[in-house]
Amino acid sequence: MLTMIWKYVVQTEVALRVIAESDVSPGHLIDGEVVDDLRNLLSHMSVSAESSFTDRIESVVRRLEKVHGGQGLTLTPQDVAKALRTDGLSRLVQLTKAALREKTRIAVLVDNLDKNWEPSDQLESLSRLILALLVASGKIEKDFEHGGGSAQEFECAVSLFIRTDILEAVKKYAREPDKIGSRTVDWNDEQLLVRVLEERYQVNSRQSGGTMWAELFCDEVQGLPTRDYLLWRVLRRPRDFIYMANAALTTAINRKHDRIDASDILYAEKEYSRFAIEALLVESSSAFDELEEMLFEFAGVGATMSEQELDDILKSEQNADQIKWWLMSTSFLGVETSGGKFDYVEGLDVSRRKLRVAQRNSSNNDRVLRFQVHPAFRAYLEIVDDDLHA
Repeated sequence: MLTMIWKYVVQTEVALRVIAESDVSPGHLIDGEVVDDLRNLLSHMSVSAESSFTDRIESVVRRLEKVHGGQGLTLTPQDVAKALRTDGLSRLVQLTKAALREKTRIAVLVDNLDKNWEPSDQLESLSRLILALLVASGKIEKDFEHGGGSAQEFECAVSLFIRTDILEAVKKYAREPDKIGSRTVDWNDEQLLVRVLEERYQVNSRQSGGTMWAELFCDEVQGLPTRDYLLWRVLRRPRDFIYMANAALTTAINRKHDRIDASDILYAEKEYSRFAIEALLVESSSAFDELEEMLFEFAGVGATMSEQELDDILKSEQNADQIKWWLMSTSFLGVETSGGKFDYVEGLDVSRRKLRVAQRNSSNNDRVLRFQVHPAFRAYLEIVDDDLHA
């Protein structure tokens, strides 16, 4: 039932975007007569082009409630079909494809699914709602590629951007979680991460991004080239890299410095560390209560610790093992996979694999298993950088 609702919501949204595009595109790209037919069909389905996406979602809920009658009974697929007039979806797909004429691809990007993801008794419902969207996405792609009674070659891609922790929660309610197609977006390539910042600089200054480091930043921080220091300090995410650079720039401007110097960066990293901790708490709030109090157990310790030292820090926690997995799967803790090399990962499955590698290597090399707090979180918790010059 939820899958049917998502199909209706997404396919009508695509149709509305085609209509909006027809108002600004040349006639040879959008077929005006077909667009008129599309408008009439949407009107018949009670879909208003003037209303916002949120208003249309609320309209769907009201129509379902009206058909349901508020009698506490479970909605049937027939109820949904009647309320939303889904019998028109096949025709809707056909007209949408016909209206696009020479265009042969539709891309649907779904983001911000974490906005209402917070601790509550509704997490199962939210998980099932997202799971239904994952299932519907495949059906929507097939409908546009093969449906609508058209021989026109067409490609449709529906992509959902979901946090790793949310995807893992959603998988708990899937009958076959291994069949959920997902790819992890990572930024392990330092050059790509740096390029994000350099290209933003290039757009804003209209100068070459390669000159940014010499023009804006000091040469080094704490014995490392500034570029390398920033890459070491922040989580490997564009958002974090940009936040840290902006915080350093703002500090330098407030201090009336001509360039960002080392003291500006060291001051800014305290603000960035608070930002990183707050993001961690928000993203993990559905897993544990009183997370911040638990993180304070790490305050003042050295960044690198043995497994026994980690167990001592967590000994007051009732679910210490579960917390340890969470700390690893959120990149708060890295594990030593080879001599002096600590890997930080996201996701429970990846963290389990890394831990097995680390355990095997520590056993083969007759050394203790060690963990390390990511540099991003250290300033806020006043954790000692014992690896900076390692």
